[in-house]
Amino acid sequence: DVVLQPSPALTWRTTGGILDFYIFLGPDPKSVVRQYLDVVGFPFMPPYWGLGFHLCRWGYSSTTTTRQADVQWNDLDYMDAKRDFTFNKETFKDYPDMVRDFHQRGLHYVMIVDPGISSSGPPGTYKPYDEGLKRGVFIRNATGQPLIGKVWPGPTAFPDFTNPKTHEWWHDMLKDFHDQVPFDGMWIVSVFGGRLQAGTICASSQQFLSSHYNLHSLYGLTEAIASHDALLRIRGKRPFVISRSTFAGHGRYAGHWTGDVKSNWEQLSYSVPEVLLFNLFGVPLVGADICGFLGDTSE
Repeated sequence: DVVLQPSPALTWRTTGGILDFYIFLGPDPKSVVRQYLDVVGFPFMPPYWGLGFHLCRWGYSSTTTTRQADVQWNDLDYMDAKRDFTFNKETFKDYPDMVRDFHQRGLHYVMIVDPGISSSGPPGTYKPYDEGLKRGVFIRNATGQPLIGKVWPGPTAFPDFTNPKTHEWWHDMLKDFHDQVPFDGMWIVSVFGGRLQAGTICASSQQFLSSHYNLHSLYGLTEAIASHDALLRIRGKRPFVISRSTFAGHGRYAGHWTGDVKSNWEQLSYSVPEVLLFNLFGVPLVGADICGFLGDTSE
């Protein structure tokens, strides 16, 4: 936690670790931002279409209710049982054709992706999990077995993006799905770095580089790096990746989405300074749910 004191002073509270401090002397705010970016890296160049109008909602129950603008997105609704790298063969049976139709009309398509990989199916029924087990790409518990948590599809394992093998597996799973559905970008969710609260990955679990205790806030960044690199290899074009979780240097690889906000004027007003702040952090590709997400509007 970081608290601004009236003195003026900053109070930093951390769970541990060795701290490296960088002092940026400016002398003006613009120079401080430049010096900060010299350390963490400058922002990536998004594709031109990434600057257009993006439309999405939770609740596009089929391809017939999905509507398009410059860029159309889909939430979990397109998936089969909310599992990554699948699509519902009934309500989204023409899903690949829909995306190809977008392309024919000069539009682009972004899909949602969670880091939780469903682990509940019988062996041989879900390639991402079967292949991940074979390659040893998942975060492990104290016994060396994949750590099983619970996200949208139920029991899930979590890829360890600090492991180089995981980057190859992630690329291969995305490539397999892209061969079916030629998506243009990725929207990464459920990778919140913030509080070490109940419901997050166990801090004692093991990753390739260290314990999750030491890497918790880096999870979103490492997934963004893996996704950026995979899309670059698959499409051969500038990648479009946004993530809800960020860390210093995130802007080199992906943009940011400010999360689920309420559908009212107060929450909309909070979004304005947040978008501007992320530009100072070196993440200029940033946006908010303009009409809100939670609750209904009254106007």
